[in-house]
Formats: sequence, structure tokens, C-alpha cells
Amino acid sequence: MISSPDDFTVRIVREEKTAIKGLILNIVNERLAAIGKTRLIIRSARSFDSRKNGYRDGRTFKPFDTTEQQPIEASCNGKGVWFVHKRS
Repeated sequence: MISSPDDFTVRIVREEKTAIKGLILNIVNERLAAIGKTRLIIRSARSFDSRKNGYRDGRTFKPFDTTEQQPIEASCNGKGVWFVHKRS
């Protein structure tokens, strides 16, 4: 969880549904007013290999960009976005 002086929090939660598991990013609006359109950009990422105690090469990662047009109302959670997932 990452808090901001702008009164919002970015929360990353591990989720597992029937055929998909991974991480969901959610913006929590702690303001007294709505937050307008939001945009998430992930430019680079690497995964950690606990057996080798190191990060894998991230050259094959493709940047991810998504925009949510609907506002996040005051004191509410935004729509969660799967940003790392694996289908089984």
C-alpha cells in the first residue's frame, strides 16, 4: 500500500479467482471530492526467483497502459485492475 499526500492510496492485492491468479492494483480515494479520469502506466517489471535469490531479466516485458474514464467517488475505491496475472 502506497499513501500519497494528495489523499489517495494505491493498494496492490494478491487475488485468486477460479481460472486466474495474480495482482490487482486499486486506487482508494480518501478525498472529500471525486477523482476524475485515472491512468495507470507500468513501463517496466521484473519477477523474483526465490530459488536463485535474484530477479529475472525483464527485457521481454511489454509496457502496460490503461485508462479508467469513470470517476472514483469521494471516500471510495476505484475499479481494480489486474496488472500481473496468470491463467490456469
